[in-house]
Amino acid sequence: MARKKKNNIPPAAKDKAALYIRVSTVYQIDKDSLKVQERELINYTKLVLNMNEYEIFRDAGYSAKNTDRPDYQKMMQKLRTGEFSHLIVWKIDRISRNIIDFTEMFEELHRLDVTFISLAEQFDTSSIVGQALLKIILIFAELERHNAAERSKAVLLSKAEAGEYTGFRIPFGYRRDPKTKEYSVEEPEANIIRTIFNMFDQGITVYAIAKHLNSLPLAERIKKKWLVPAIERMLTNISYTGALRYNYRSYTSKKERVINDEKDLVLVENDHPAIISSELFERCQQRYTDRKNSVYHVRKPLFAELLTCTTHQIPLSWEKENARKFSSPATYWCPHCPKSNFTDKEVGSFIMNYLLNLLRACGQISPSTSPLALKRMLLRGKDFDEIEALANAEEIKRSLFGSGSSNGDVQDKQRKLKFEIQMKERELERMESLEANNSDKADDRMDHLKEAVKKLSAELQQLENSISTQSVPQVDYLKTCYDFYIQRNLYHLSDIDFSNCVKNIPFYDLKHFFQDVIKAIYVEGGEIKAIAFRTEQENGTPHQFKR
Repeated sequence: MARKKKNNIPPAAKDKAALYIRVSTVYQIDKDSLKVQERELINYTKLVLNMNEYEIFRDAGYSAKNTDRPDYQKMMQKLRTGEFSHLIVWKIDRISRNIIDFTEMFEELHRLDVTFISLAEQFDTSSIVGQALLKIILIFAELERHNAAERSKAVLLSKAEAGEYTGFRIPFGYRRDPKTKEYSVEEPEANIIRTIFNMFDQGITVYAIAKHLNSLPLAERIKKKWLVPAIERMLTNISYTGALRYNYRSYTSKKERVINDEKDLVLVENDHPAIISSELFERCQQRYTDRKNSVYHVRKPLFAELLTCTTHQIPLSWEKENARKFSSPATYWCPHCPKSNFTDKEVGSFIMNYLLNLLRACGQISPSTSPLALKRMLLRGKDFDEIEALANAEEIKRSLFGSGSSNGDVQDKQRKLKFEIQMKERELERMESLEANNSDKADDRMDHLKEAVKKLSAELQQLENSISTQSVPQVDYLKTCYDFYIQRNLYHLSDIDFSNCVKNIPFYDLKHFFQDVIKAIYVEGGEIKAIAFRTEQENGTPHQFKR
């Protein structure tokens, strides 16, 4: 065969062939199809073409619907370097069943001056007739691929309509016996499914459900971290009512998930045991649809439901810089009050640092604490420079006293113990330095001092452990606040940078924290006037600020 050399094309190596073999299923691999193809290609190369130089490229278990195959890509890269003069396959559909992919490959082989040969069809591309025949055969190969896909789809749809297993993923909460081909309910998982649907039916958000499930012991949540998308998929899965749903969704060529038309859906009622009732499922679907279509599905900013105007007793209006972002900065204002604008940063910095001061003050407040001392404890930091005092300091002290750990008497006892230990240790040091210590009387005195220091140190340690243990506030909202600050290493800071909190703490973690701790933030004329916390008492003591 005469071969023309083209300009700007790497010179192909003389008498070297690339042998490509492929099978698409494990069944074919088990039938030694790869070995059959390999043997035929090698014999043809040696006996017919008289070529002893060749390299074999194998793709086992890959379909020919596209060219996303490792050895195929490796072979094409080597062909582009001019290493081979021939590309030989056992059958044309081994290389591709897509006419577009094959045409692109063939045009590239033509530019590289590489001859393509197919053994089964007995033609090569060194002639015009061979090229035309090649394209005709490829059209029928692509048609066969589409027909095979349609036949497979028809078989699967028929099996689904009969309630038979079609290879889909078994839903969470079920098991399938491969021998009896029957479904059974996995109770530990089914209990989680029931919890999800019941909580959502009660109006609890998907995020709150995920947070609840992640707080359960590992054994109860099957060692799995729950995410919002996973729970949303469960809430829309009709399989939990005992129905079999097939062909509900499909994937595009770009692997994007799409919902199929309702006419293509296969739904078989009462196919397997139900975990939830159909009525509960329908209620959850309606609630899910309402939330999805509601205007309030737009992500509200951090303080949208907390800020209230004291003058007009209405929630503040708000606007986000970017409505699609969770943490987008927001501006709040009262539509009836001039100069009433707030930002997330202003409100967040004030609240976070006030809560920090509040936690630390709980361990220091005593009945003798003065309003001035309380103000110094709660209003430390630059965020509170303009506040003169707490308008209801005595009420705040009564609400906080007892929620902390220590009082003035405990602190005085601690100081006295330290002083006694220090005095006895000094006396012991003096006696050890004197020569008269050799007397029995001095030895007895030293033993007595050592024993006293030991007892006093043990008493001091016990007192300090008691203070440390009781330092966690016992009031509900303060306990929640303490846990949140400790988990995020905020408790030991002298001042909290709210901008860093927004960057490092997930949006909904921060939002739910504020909602769990704070009942309302009252503002007036661009200033925060009071904070009402969530307490067991219906009318808890608000913290009012005097400017």
